[in-house]
Amino acid sequence: MTVPKGEIIADGLSLPHSLLLEDRYLYFLESGKGTLNRINRDTNEMEVVHKFERFVRGMKKLDNLFFIGYSAVRKTSKTFSSVRFDNPTENAGILIYDLE
Repeated sequence: MTVPKGEIIADGLSLPHSLLLEDRYLYFLESGKGTLNRINRDTNEMEVVHKFERFVRGMKKLDNLFFIGYSAVRKTSKTFSSVRFDNPTENAGILIYDLE
């Protein structure tokens, strides 16, 4: 949502997390899909930057590198029990993604 207009810039997302505003882009993780996304602030167009096929949560950026945390989806979780990935993991870790 933009402020003060109250305009929604993205909806229908699956567990958005870790927003980062940089230059003309709003970067964020879509944890339910395992993706790094960005929205162009000028056009409001959203694109998937990369699909990790992991439950991604938490992100920091240094220069062109994104440091992204991931973990297994708890099988007993009522909230996340419907989240499915092609390459599920039982481990947690940190991914490094180079934007270039």
